[in-house]
Amino acid sequence: GESACKSGHWDFASMKELGDDWVQTDGPLDFSSEGLVMRLEPPTNFEQYDDDRGETLNAHLGTGFGMNATFYMQYGRVTARMRASTVKGIITNFVNMGDNGDEIDTEFVGGHPERFESNYFWGQQLIYTVNGGKHAITSPNGIADMHEYTINWTPERLEWYLDGTLVRTRLQSDTCGDNGCVYPTAPTVIQVGIWDGSRETPAWSTGPVDWSNMSEEERNGIYGVLESITVECDATNNV
Repeated sequence: GESACKSGHWDFASMKELGDDWVQTDGPLDFSSEGLVMRLEPPTNFEQYDDDRGETLNAHLGTGFGMNATFYMQYGRVTARMRASTVKGIITNFVNMGDNGDEIDTEFVGGHPERFESNYFWGQQLIYTVNGGKHAITSPNGIADMHEYTINWTPERLEWYLDGTLVRTRLQSDTCGDNGCVYPTAPTVIQVGIWDGSRETPAWSTGPVDWSNMSEEERNGIYGVLESITVECDATNNV
């Protein structure tokens, strides 16, 4: 069955393995003194193709690190201290994902180091272009600098924080209409990872990744770093 929410602080900079609370789902796993190194391995073939919209995309994708919590969280507060890749076409993310498709996102697009994106989805009716937000990061290297990103999720509101400062609020009541509310409520699993957006819409992903014009050192140096995760479970919904 579902494993109950677990409040805690995981300092990946002092860990050498994921332990029982996190499970690797994809890609290479590596630790450094800075934290968990989320690497993306390049594909072995860099061929491209044009899709039916005339977009040039990559035929083969790199393989990025991903991990999930081994417990479920239904409401509560989760903070990731991390930095993301700034390679165009590479996406780094920190999300709460429900088995039913409910989702709460903090996402980093490599070609936009100056901002991060917030999003949420109601799993029974996935709409991709309406619930997103973009939030400025003013440090010199933007998403490539270490920052704290927090999702605070209650039955009444969704909040996103950057370094402890509230940057977005979405009220549950504002998602409601004649047909009910389109707001994530299901138990979710925390996921963190890095992936190759070379088959996503280039206007969003800033891709495809331009592998053939990168040096071998550049191709093998794509990563984000997860320093820590802090979870504060909602006491009333996680018993």
